[in-house]
Amino acid sequence: MKSALDDFNIAACQIESAVFDGVYFHCSVQKHFNALYGLKDGDILYSYDTLHKSGLVDTHMCKKKEFAWVAEITQICQQVFHLFNWGPNYEKLVKATVLWKLHLRSLVGFSETRFANSRRQVYINIHHEFPAIISCLEEQILDGVKRNSDARARERVHKAKEIKGKILNVYFLFLLSGLADLYGQFGVVVNIAQMVHLLPHERYKLFVEAVDLLEKMKECLNDHTKCDSLAPKGKKERCLWPLNHGDKTSFKKKNEIRDIPIILQHGIQAAGLQIETRRQRIDMAAMDNDADKISDNKLLSLLEEIHTGLK
Repeated sequence: MKSALDDFNIAACQIESAVFDGVYFHCSVQKHFNALYGLKDGDILYSYDTLHKSGLVDTHMCKKKEFAWVAEITQICQQVFHLFNWGPNYEKLVKATVLWKLHLRSLVGFSETRFANSRRQVYINIHHEFPAIISCLEEQILDGVKRNSDARARERVHKAKEIKGKILNVYFLFLLSGLADLYGQFGVVVNIAQMVHLLPHERYKLFVEAVDLLEKMKECLNDHTKCDSLAPKGKKERCLWPLNHGDKTSFKKKNEIRDIPIILQHGIQAAGLQIETRRQRIDMAAMDNDADKISDNKLLSLLEEIHTGLK
């Protein structure tokens, strides 16, 4: 750092501040830097980079036991991604997308460097492609049943049934759409943290407004009628939970989500065999089978964690 500054003849009295990510503080770079220039503690303001600090909110959240369900949803999304990422299955997904008259959104994997925006893209793309994904899974199951003597076909059927059992239910779909909406706003916060063409106080103002909108999202998670009054002026989409509230409305009116009939409240995890294990039946009975209420409580808890961290 000093060598680079020396190239421009920068003197110690000209240095006002420095912005680092975590590893710089862990290695006490600020102390070494002060020593090189003969500075005292407090002469330079050393700040933790806002972008990396925001990303840590998500990192720390994922390590907590109460948010293990986020990791479960993430794992399921990864299974879907790997199944349709390339090859014949990808080609079938493209065809199914056309038949459903959808604009193709290629499924993507999670990125360890793009923070909230990576998560949002994964969730929203699977949500968008959901009807085509279900069609492909059902086709794969039927095709495997016809060729029952083929061991590889039976394996594909097993995998398709497992994934279908995990995603074709109210619980998963409400959490998926809720996560897409929540990480969408988290992504707005992250994008503001990356702006470099604004003065500090201007960027700070936008950052605070974006974080405060998370507070408003808590108020209208269970009540869509509050969205219009709480959404910021000038916002094109007046609903603060557009995907989640859209799915809830569709399910309430037609028992459908993304134009797919939904019968199950909760996913089936029993080795993809479309049966419930004894333990699962006990757990579902304890939850009163109310996937809507359970998903809302989980999303609310996650929203509060993220809001507090960013605040």
